[in-house]
Amino acid sequence: MESLLIIGPLEEDQYFIPCVLETCAVDVLEKMRGQFSESCDPLVLSWEDNVIPQGMYPALVVSLLKEGFKMLDGQIPYRNAIKLQSTDLGVNILLVDTIQWLEIHCAGPVHNACPELRVLVHGSIQSVSSKFYYSSNTLEGTLCQTCGAGVCRRNKARTSITCTNGDCLPREIGPRQSCWFKPPATDSGASADEFLLNRSKIPVDRSNEVQMKPDTSDIFTDLLDKKPFKSDLLRLFKDSGVHSKIIGTALDVKVDDLSPFPQYTSDNLILVFQRWMDSDKGVTWRSILQVCEDYPDKLGKAKSDVERFLSSHSSDPAKSLFSTRFKAVPKSFVLIFIASLILLLFAIGLSFFIRID
Repeated sequence: MESLLIIGPLEEDQYFIPCVLETCAVDVLEKMRGQFSESCDPLVLSWEDNVIPQGMYPALVVSLLKEGFKMLDGQIPYRNAIKLQSTDLGVNILLVDTIQWLEIHCAGPVHNACPELRVLVHGSIQSVSSKFYYSSNTLEGTLCQTCGAGVCRRNKARTSITCTNGDCLPREIGPRQSCWFKPPATDSGASADEFLLNRSKIPVDRSNEVQMKPDTSDIFTDLLDKKPFKSDLLRLFKDSGVHSKIIGTALDVKVDDLSPFPQYTSDNLILVFQRWMDSDKGVTWRSILQVCEDYPDKLGKAKSDVERFLSSHSSDPAKSLFSTRFKAVPKSFVLIFIASLILLLFAIGLSFFIRID
């Protein structure tokens, strides 16, 4: 059930099952919303049919728990309203299922945390959508605080917002809304190179002194131009198998013969990456990241996983992408090598004694 995102991990071998909880009363929900409305308007995500896909909300909560979020202490969780805590971001969040849309309320240092929180939520939605074959295409906005009944969406120039309720006049985007949409390191218009370079300059607190990590710009660039291993690609894209045709088309390999049946998604993904490897055309991490950037609505989570994977190797120059592969050499190969070495030494010794005789 954990793999199906029905139950989520808690401490001390306990599990959380959000789908069996009671529904939150309207007055209690309004009070909870008020506790999170001090610093910013809640982010609203909606789907094309103006209804959250069935099972999306509890599965999203479980997915975030698996990503390191914790249940906020002292709360009574509800089926449609759950408070979570992120120690990494330093914020508490309230997730609300209104049936029509998903609300993400945030309390804490919102101007720094909201952009990254938005990326994490989108990544989890992508993961859930891939598992249940839902659409991950969502419309973004913020809950209108003027009428309380509509969603404020940005115009194409992203300079003003208009409420879907129709009774509110368009207005400029203020700090209560813009905190969600300013470019974070993982969700900007910046290239993959700029993202990885920025990650190398994050200050690290040691002994109450802010120090800078060593500049590893050359290492980042080198990794982007390296050829990925197929095993790494399959692990990083395991939740994106339903998009094998998109990935294959973007990598310029044959996709016409891929099976349309869900049980063959893994086989399709393996075939696509094998054909790409065999083509030997631009087989680099840079190319993979570019594909993810070209299809953010479908490959957003994969992009985050690839960036996290590359940054984890580049943050420690001694931790090479290739040194780990030696540990993965098959045991049979090692045994054959040792046996061959023993036979060689025996032959040398035997010839030595024959010569003496």
